[in-house]
Amino acid sequence: MNPVLTAIHVTDIHLHRGWDVPARLRAAFRHIRQRHPQATLVLNTGDTIGGLADRELTLRRYRLWDEIVAAELAGLTVHNTLGNHEMDWLPADPDAPTGIQAMVRMLKMPNRYYAFEQAGWRFLALDGWALDKGDPAQLEWLHREIAGSKPVAILCHHPIWSMATVTVYPGDMLKSYKAMGELFGRHLNVRLDQEHTSELQSPY
Repeated sequence: MNPVLTAIHVTDIHLHRGWDVPARLRAAFRHIRQRHPQATLVLNTGDTIGGLADRELTLRRYRLWDEIVAAELAGLTVHNTLGNHEMDWLPADPDAPTGIQAMVRMLKMPNRYYAFEQAGWRFLALDGWALDKGDPAQLEWLHREIAGSKPVAILCHHPIWSMATVTVYPGDMLKSYKAMGELFGRHLNVRLDQEHTSELQSPY
């Protein structure tokens, strides 16, 4: 039997100041914490603000995210993952103000893909956008990480497979879903996460 933990999973927040989004997000976090006081970590699987070519607006929105997290998620460990909108208008220079390395730093991630452990689980946060573009180093890392017997949860903005995505937005799945499905299918210790277009999920 897999070890049990309670995590708060958020995704596709697309944070901005319109439509009273900051106040609504704060209220949502408070409600979730009241309903699930046993939660110990937060899993954010991308599109936190959406990638922006405007440097100052990008920085302001990430500062707003940090303020909300500090106020509403205090005491919880927050792990972030890159989404496709972190890559919008991505410049050729990965160290540019809105480049991928800047996004990684602003989201306080150790790398664009990484692993961590909690309560007996091994979590793998993937850079799905790069996997679909061809990323041999990440793929080799992924093969190594899922080879053990410890239960593994995959965090990826783009779902490996999602019936909701197939029927609504087929392009929102990983294009390499067949290869990924075959890989994960050989390892019964692996659990997947979000649907991208549907909030119906299988529990970890």
